[in-house]
Amino acid sequence: MTYSKFTNWRHNPEPLTPFLSVVIPAYNEADRIIPTIASIIGHLVDGPHTFEVIVSDDGSTDRTVDLCRDLNLRNLRVVGDGINRGKGAAVRRGMKAATGDWILFSDADMSTPIEELDLLLEATPNADVVIGSRAADGASEQAKSPTRNALSAVSRKVIAAML
Repeated sequence: MTYSKFTNWRHNPEPLTPFLSVVIPAYNEADRIIPTIASIIGHLVDGPHTFEVIVSDDGSTDRTVDLCRDLNLRNLRVVGDGINRGKGAAVRRGMKAATGDWILFSDADMSTPIEELDLLLEATPNADVVIGSRAADGASEQAKSPTRNALSAVSRKVIAAML
């Protein structure tokens, strides 16, 4: 992304309904929220789609909310009521606040790089819902301990049996 593209994006109004809403649930993410937002915006501003980024704060007690608001970006919103209700509540709040035709949920740690979105959009142009998983055929998980891999495998089996 060039500086002129960023400046143009930062100051010119977006359509009322963006193509994509990116929801980031956050709880005490002051150390990584700015690089995460920068990575997402840096990738999306070069693409063909309009977008908004929603940080759904889950009652952070650090500077997460202030750092996001201090960016003063026109299509970055922070939602939350200051109460820690858990990640599920933060995801739900962000999804409800989203106005895009497509809504992407992404963790603040960028465990799935934003560049993967391009492949997702290409592969699923007519889908109503898409769920990505590192446990799917052909996917790979990296830098996990054998214990964590074993616990993840057991959890997936339990969840699959319950559903």
